[in-house]
Amino acid sequence: MSNPAKHGLFIFLIIIFSLLACWKLFNSSFYTSHDGEGHVIRMIEYDEAWKDGQIPVRIAKRINYGLGYPFFNFNYPFVYFLGEIFHLGGFSFVASFKLLFILSIFIGSVSMYVFMLSHVSMIASFISALFYIFVPYRFLNMYVRGNPAESLALALLPLLLFCTDRLFRTKGEKFGLLIVIGSLFMLSHNGTALIGVPVILLYFSIQLCFSSYRKHILKKFVLACILIACVTSFFWIPLISETGLTKLAELSEDYPFFFPTIREVLYSPWGFGAYKQGIMPGKMSPQIGLLHIGFFTVSVIYISTLLIRKKIVLKKDWFILFFIGITFSALFFMLPVSKFIWDNFSLFRMIQIPWRFLGIIVLGCSVSAGYIVSFIEVPRLCKIVGCIIGVSLLLYANRNHIRVNMYTDFTNPFDRHPTYGFSTTSKDEHMPRLAPRIHEDPKSDGDLFPSESGTSKRTVWKSNFQEFIIDTNTPLEFRANVSYFPGWRASLDGTSVPILYSKDEYQRLRITVPPGIHKAVFRFGEPWYRLFSDIVSVIAVVYILGIMIQKKGKNL
Repeated sequence: MSNPAKHGLFIFLIIIFSLLACWKLFNSSFYTSHDGEGHVIRMIEYDEAWKDGQIPVRIAKRINYGLGYPFFNFNYPFVYFLGEIFHLGGFSFVASFKLLFILSIFIGSVSMYVFMLSHVSMIASFISALFYIFVPYRFLNMYVRGNPAESLALALLPLLLFCTDRLFRTKGEKFGLLIVIGSLFMLSHNGTALIGVPVILLYFSIQLCFSSYRKHILKKFVLACILIACVTSFFWIPLISETGLTKLAELSEDYPFFFPTIREVLYSPWGFGAYKQGIMPGKMSPQIGLLHIGFFTVSVIYISTLLIRKKIVLKKDWFILFFIGITFSALFFMLPVSKFIWDNFSLFRMIQIPWRFLGIIVLGCSVSAGYIVSFIEVPRLCKIVGCIIGVSLLLYANRNHIRVNMYTDFTNPFDRHPTYGFSTTSKDEHMPRLAPRIHEDPKSDGDLFPSESGTSKRTVWKSNFQEFIIDTNTPLEFRANVSYFPGWRASLDGTSVPILYSKDEYQRLRITVPPGIHKAVFRFGEPWYRLFSDIVSVIAVVYILGIMIQKKGKNL
């Protein structure tokens, strides 16, 4: 790396500014947010399942009234795995939750700086890094929504772009880091991955057009994509194959309520309430940021001037043209004018919330800021003074965004009650598709049909193993109050018995029991297709590690 002292100075400044962005998290108390409490409760459940030996973790046993909720089977496992590492390192669940945001701030800022270094000057890269930190959407995720998964995914996106650049700089020889970062990105946040993957593929395709080593680089990139798919198969294969068994499709109906107006995007008052269409006091703000809009507008004007003067050289200027293009595209997809596309393409509806495209707009505006600083020709002193003024304005513009609504104490709900009534998701969407929603605790010892025919007692309760003692004088059916999900198996006195979940009105674990005293056991494991996906992931990870060790990290 050239000028290591200067790079060290800029990295140091980025760290200082990163600390400023998240300094409200350095408080012993928790804080109110839309999803924060739900994330902490899931972290507690993830820890519980991990200790039960449920690997990979798929079922949370105590949320949704203790019915067993397969949240982790469908949602971003990396953030909870990382949170578990923090917790095992001695941090509380609340502290681990905050550390996820702090880490995302540092990763996002440094990765943006490293990415931009290949295209602009050091000071311009520094400006892009600050613009990627100090932006309303960053603070919206951190202090209003409380969503560490999306924050972490957006932090990894510039690093993934850097890995793509690196593939071309090394003529396809070093692609290991692309596999690692690509895999983490895919496991970080579902919606951001759906938006980000097309951006990466388009970015690669455009660079490929100008490369002299197309065939070799394309071969390595395809191999990297295949390995990323294999590493993450334990997650995406069950996600795709089992979504239809749940109520997840209901989420795709909500997108019409999350199209912001152009006025909201340009500016709307900062608030901590839920999003509602229209400008009103107290609601969360889907604004881009006035300074980000300003720098992006200047870059568009500058490029337009070059086009008019026929001074655009595609091989040189494709970079900024690409980011201007994806910024306008993201703006289009998040506004009501694109509703006809959301209406007709189910892939868009899986993103769920149109204003999630703000993440790509922030990326494009941050790149534009660095581009303007690097390429607009003014005296060096004027450029330095302009950067200082720009950074000052950036901090001033976001001064009211770096705050929490209210500090509070977090009380573990499982200290008061063995189960938690809420599922921690908006519509209990991971329940069985045909099961009615409930709003009361079912019997922990299970139900007998007919009820007066005997007694039942739960003796073991784990996320992946439950045991009951049943005493009956007549044949009956016993129901363990656990929602059925593929992988549950039942045995009675050591003999396998079928689970009659389709017969049960709530789609729960139900078996036939003959007269006598019996031990009913329910075990959760992996059906063949999930086991296959797990094995593929393990083989892929071992293969990548083997290649790295054999090459002594040269292909990383």
